[in-house]
Amino acid sequence: MLKIKARFLYILLEICGQKLYKQGQQYPQFDTNIFYSFKIPLPPLEIQKQIVAECEKIEEQHNTLSLSIKEYQKLIKAMLQKCGIIEDNQEYELNSILENLQKLESKLDFNLLLSLIEEQISHSEVLVEETQSKERKQDFNAFKNFSKTIQELLQTLSTPPKDGWKRISLKNEQYIELNPSKKEISKLDENMLVSFIEMASVSDKGYIQSKIDRSLNEVRKGYTYFIENDILIAKITPCMENGKCAIAKNLTNNIGFGSTEFHIFRAKTGLDSSFLFYNLNQQNIREKAALAMTGASGHKRVPISFYENLTIPLPPLEIQEKIVQNIELVEQQIDFLNLKLELLEKEKEKILQKYLFS
Repeated sequence: MLKIKARFLYILLEICGQKLYKQGQQYPQFDTNIFYSFKIPLPPLEIQKQIVAECEKIEEQHNTLSLSIKEYQKLIKAMLQKCGIIEDNQEYELNSILENLQKLESKLDFNLLLSLIEEQISHSEVLVEETQSKERKQDFNAFKNFSKTIQELLQTLSTPPKDGWKRISLKNEQYIELNPSKKEISKLDENMLVSFIEMASVSDKGYIQSKIDRSLNEVRKGYTYFIENDILIAKITPCMENGKCAIAKNLTNNIGFGSTEFHIFRAKTGLDSSFLFYNLNQQNIREKAALAMTGASGHKRVPISFYENLTIPLPPLEIQEKIVQNIELVEQQIDFLNLKLELLEKEKEKILQKYLFS
């Protein structure tokens, strides 16, 4: 009598299950005809157990990395709270977060993570030079030792004076320009290439995923204008609530155009653009913005007047820059973990390939 472990079957269907859906449709539909004729490999019970054990180890590491990312995101909020930059309904306790991170990272299999890096290097389509390989391993070592150095980093955080930092309105034109006018580029060559960014190209994680080059005369009319280091925030539902926002980086000729559903914020002298972004990219601000939306259901937008009435703290510029520098160090940790998550997501498929299809 053939025997099959339920967990083995679950893993197999989880990875190969896309074959049970009709392809080429916007919303894939489960195909019962394919299901009834679908055949799966059935190895001996011992092999099934080995597959399950290896896949569960990958799942455990994946879950640990995911939880670590959430703790690092909390750490950023805790740092901003300690610096007197953001107000949040939730209190983030630094020591508790650090303890959680240490517990999570004690569960990580660093040998496995390092092997993923080495495998990625060895299978790279582009020749990876020895220096690049060393840099990736240095990134790994920096991640591994980060929890030991985080305490030193936190000691450098500036706390606000007794009465808090000076505050400015977002309509204070000395420091901020809202939705800049295209007049400032009126004399540029119409054939100049600029970056074009659609709403779909902006991640809800705070960065621009992709952009394309278009000539200035194609986009000057009918699109929103911005330049390098400007901040883009979606104003239409549900993009705003989902957190679509980013700092414009690496724009062609330092100029960009995009959807008319963006509000643009430009930091001027005395205000760091990344510092402004960290102030604006907050869930509590999105919740308030949602309440201020106007327009018909499904087409509601945040009016610029909502942002004009906001105020933000304004520490001295050198303190702003130090806060940004520290947060970027934590974000590097998050980026590293996200990359490892992507690699781990492919590992279970490799395990099946090794035991069933090689």
